Amino acid sequence: MLKRITCGVFMKKLFLYILLPAVVCSFSACSIEKMEDEKKRDLAYTVIEQDEMPQELKDQIEKEEKGKAYKLSGDVSGISHAEMKCYQTYIRSWKDYIEWAEKLEYDLKSRYVLFPKNFKDVHDKTFREYQKQQDKMERKKQAKERRTVNQLLKKDIKLLGKQIQNQDYILKVPGNYQEIQKEGQALGHCVGSYIPHIANRECDVYFIRKKTDPDKPFFTVDWRRGKIVQCQGKGRIRYPQEMVEFVHYAEEKLRLLKGEEEKKAA
Repeated sequence: MLKRITCGVFMKKLFLYILLPAVVCSFSACSIEKMEDEKKRDLAYTVIEQDEMPQELKDQIEKEEKGKAYKLSGDVSGISHAEMKCYQTYIRSWKDYIEWAEKLEYDLKSRYVLFPKNFKDVHDKTFREYQKQQDKMERKKQAKERRTVNQLLKKDIKLLGKQIQNQDYILKVPGNYQEIQKEGQALGHCVGSYIPHIANRECDVYFIRKKTDPDKPFFTVDWRRGKIVQCQGKGRIRYPQEMVEFVHYAEEKLRLLKGEEEKKAA
C-alpha cells in the first residue's frame, strides 16, 4: 500500500504519495500557472488524498507506480503561495471530474480517462453529461414515486371512503398526486413537496373540506406515526377552535381504520 506523507507547509491535510522525479525537479523551477498540461496531469496523478480516490484509481496507481515512489523532501521553500493556490484549484477540479466520470461509468483504469488532454474542455463536457444523467435519473425517480402515491391513494379511497365526516366537515382522500400538488398551490403551503415522503410510507396526506363546498381546498392533514401532526389552512394557518372537535374525531377514526388495515397487512 502507498504511504501517506504529510507536509504542513502545503496545507494541514494535504497528502503526498507518488511523485515522479522528473515532476519534482520541475515543480519548484516553473510557475504552476504556466505548467504544461502533461506536467499538471502528472502532478494531479501523484498528489491526491487517497481516502477520496475511487478504488480503481488506487489500484491503477499501485499497479503502474510500484517501486517508483519518490518521497518529496521537507524543503519546499521554492514553492510559492500563488503556485500552491493555483495547484489546489486544479486538484479540486480534477477530483470533481473523477467523481462525475465514475458515476458515468467511464473506464477509470485508462490513463487517458484519468488525465485527459485539454482538461478544461473535457471537465466541462463531462459535467454536462453528468448533469443530463442526473436529470434523467431524477425524472425516473419522480415518475416512480408518483405511480406509487397514486396506488396508495387508491387503496386509501377504498379503505376510508366517506366514513370520516360530521354535519360540517368531511375528510377526503386525494384522488391522485396532482390533487396534492394543487392543494399546496391553492393554500400556499408545501404539501406538494410531500410526494416522495408519501411514496416512502413516511406519511399520508388528506383533505378536510366544508360539506357545503367539498371541492374547494380548505385544510390539509399530515398523518404520520398514528396521529395528525399537522392540519393547516391557507397561508399555513392552524385550524380554528370550531374545527378542534372534528380534527380529534378524524384522528381517532384514522387510527382505528388505518390500524385495522395495518393488522391485516401484517
